[in-house]
Amino acid sequence: MTAYGFHGVFVRWTGLEGRETVIVLWRGLIGFALIVLIAVAARKTGEFRIKGKYFFLFLCGASITIQTYSGVRAINMLPLSDAVFIIYLAPVLIALFAPLVLKEKLEGRTVVALGFAIAGLAAISFIGNDVSNGSDGLKGVGFAVLSAVSYAVLVLTVKYLRDSMSSLAIFFYQSIVMIALILPFAGWRPPTLDAGQWGSLFIIGAVHSAILPMVYLVVIKRVKAQHMGVLSYVDPLSSTLFAWLLLGEVPGWENFAGGALIIAAGMIILFSSEVRKGEQLPLDAVSVSPAKLE
Repeated sequence: MTAYGFHGVFVRWTGLEGRETVIVLWRGLIGFALIVLIAVAARKTGEFRIKGKYFFLFLCGASITIQTYSGVRAINMLPLSDAVFIIYLAPVLIALFAPLVLKEKLEGRTVVALGFAIAGLAAISFIGNDVSNGSDGLKGVGFAVLSAVSYAVLVLTVKYLRDSMSSLAIFFYQSIVMIALILPFAGWRPPTLDAGQWGSLFIIGAVHSAILPMVYLVVIKRVKAQHMGVLSYVDPLSSTLFAWLLLGEVPGWENFAGGALIIAAGMIILFSSEVRKGEQLPLDAVSVSPAKLE
């Protein structure tokens, strides 16, 4: 989860501000190539043969495309800590959407958590001078909220698909959909980048889109879901630290106050009665940050 915190830093280091579609495309291409290599090496290409649920596979690919694009737009338009904390509204949204999708009862705890999350969003969005001054800041907040919403849709879709197909197959087909959707907007020619920029793009595609999610799948089998959920919040905290150390973004009190409220909202969801009974509310989707695969 600490490694996920580097995601925003590498996004900035690509130098592709305003060309976020290029980041999404090459992240998809690099991640797809690595997943295929892993499947071939592990002799699991047979898992790519599927029947049915094509709509949900398309929805999975479309939601991760929107989540990734809006997430990197937010990272490039806002202070990194603000963008990541807002994206971490997703666990609360998952709990809010679950009754609609999974026919579960809406708990009072979820409503309380939503109140905390909205207060945290307001603190980050409208109190912090870096965010509230100018239309770019407000647009960045909008992209971060869109990333959180599409992240929640992604997790619920993946949770549904995992009942009938492997994570490897989901990775494979969502990557194909992502590449197909973003290619017309990103252009057909490789971007002109220096070695450092290509290195950052490769790390985003290989590490944050393929390797870390695969590691997460191994870890989640050995660590209690509730514990893993709490540890997931190391991501926004480490993002804040790395932004401070590597990008020179000194967090203000509103960052800490808003982030604390959003974390508190997530903790309310994590320690709800359904989680205590063993029902897992996934906090990490296929990307990451919240890139993060259930």
